[in-house]
Amino acid sequence: MKSVTRGTFTGYALTCFLCASVTNLCLMTVDRYIAIVKPLKYLIVITTRRAVFAIFTAWCIPIVTALLPLSWSYSPMSLTSITTAWKVFTIATFIVYGIMPCVFLPLAIIRILLIVRRCRLERSAVMAQLDFNYSRSKRQFYPEKEISSTRLIVSLVVLFLVCYVFGVCVRIASVFEHQPPESVLEISSILILTNSVANPLAYGLLKRDFKRELLKTLKIDNSSSDLALNEVL
Repeated sequence: MKSVTRGTFTGYALTCFLCASVTNLCLMTVDRYIAIVKPLKYLIVITTRRAVFAIFTAWCIPIVTALLPLSWSYSPMSLTSITTAWKVFTIATFIVYGIMPCVFLPLAIIRILLIVRRCRLERSAVMAQLDFNYSRSKRQFYPEKEISSTRLIVSLVVLFLVCYVFGVCVRIASVFEHQPPESVLEISSILILTNSVANPLAYGLLKRDFKRELLKTLKIDNSSSDLALNEVL
């Protein structure tokens, strides 16, 4: 009984964290989308209260999703009803956490990249018309700093798509009784888990402030930290 309970708890926790990785990625993409598409309204739209509420919601929805099967797993329902409930739950889960993000995130990223590219072209045109005595390195500093967060989002979304598209297709096929081979199921599960595991690595490699705080935590000198950051970026 203890092993069954432990396995059930592990399954619920795994579902919760997998869904949370999707909701938090969507939330972060929306945040960057507003910051880049509507920069003058960003501080008005993204207030502290709204940010806290959004983060809270991004974790509450996965928790509710993970615990929802309890409503029929331990209820006196017929086997047919339980099977139908699981099928509806599986389809709805993959629509919300699989299909919709795979459609929404690429569209948002394309929009962000187009705006960043347009801003860089406009800035280059303005700088070409002005006769300033600034060094070349200083001229290039602001565009590079501006796209650092965009580069992080793009990397995370691409990683998400690579890991999830295959898994979503496999799971949808299994729901409609086209059972794929066991090896295919294992590969899709590994890819989905890889997405969650690789997210912290992406933060560590691509996010400037994340690396700065990490270096401070490790008690590394600030001057050497800045030098290391500049060399990596």
